[in-house]
Parts: sequence; structure tokens; C-alpha cells
Amino acid sequence: MVNEELQKIVIQILTRSITRKMGIGVVFETSDDEDAFFRELVRQTMEEKLNPYLFYFEPMSNKSFSIYYQSYYIGKVKLRGKNQFIQVLGVRGAINSFSISSSYDCQEYIAKWIKYIKHCLK
Repeated sequence: MVNEELQKIVIQILTRSITRKMGIGVVFETSDDEDAFFRELVRQTMEEKLNPYLFYFEPMSNKSFSIYYQSYYIGKVKLRGKNQFIQVLGVRGAINSFSISSSYDCQEYIAKWIKYIKHCLK
């Protein structure tokens, strides 16, 4: 899938998420790293035959995003400012946070998020 198509899906998810969290008419900008991360998340999700429109990206006050799939909490990612990280939940209840420096560092963890989503959907 082409980046432009992925970006359209990301914009739809973000628009719905921002509207749900902050109300109609709120302008919210994401960073280039956040856009790249969300596109990669959508791409890998679609490759695994999961519906990316079931994501909810909840913006938090510390510039991170809490990520949900349907009603399942999947993890958290922060790609702005200092102390960038990604949080990964394990199927046995473990919560792990990993320091990162860019969206590229997150790509290996997306597969773990997808594994966790599949576990939740069983």
C-alpha cells in the first residue's frame, strides 16, 4: 500500500480519536515521527488481516499516545521531546517500556503489539 493511502487511513483514525478526546473543531498536529509510526502500524495491521479502523490513538498530556484496538489497551508510544518510549504489553500481563530515539526504533515492537491484539481477540 502506498504511503498516501496509509496516511489517509491514519488521518481518519486520528480525526476520530482527537474528536472523541477533545471535541469537534480542535486542531491537532502530529510530528513526522508520529506520522511514520502510525503509517507503519496501519501497514503491518493490514498485512495481518486486521482492521486498522478499529484503532483509537488517545493523545495524552505528556505528548504520548495511548493505543487501543477496539476496547483493548495495546500500549503507549511517545515520539516527541525527551524520554521517548514505547510500551509493550505481554500476553502474560507483563508491561515493558523501551527507550527509543525515532519511529524507526519502534518498528520491531509493532509486531509485538499485533501479537497482543491477536491474543486479545481470541
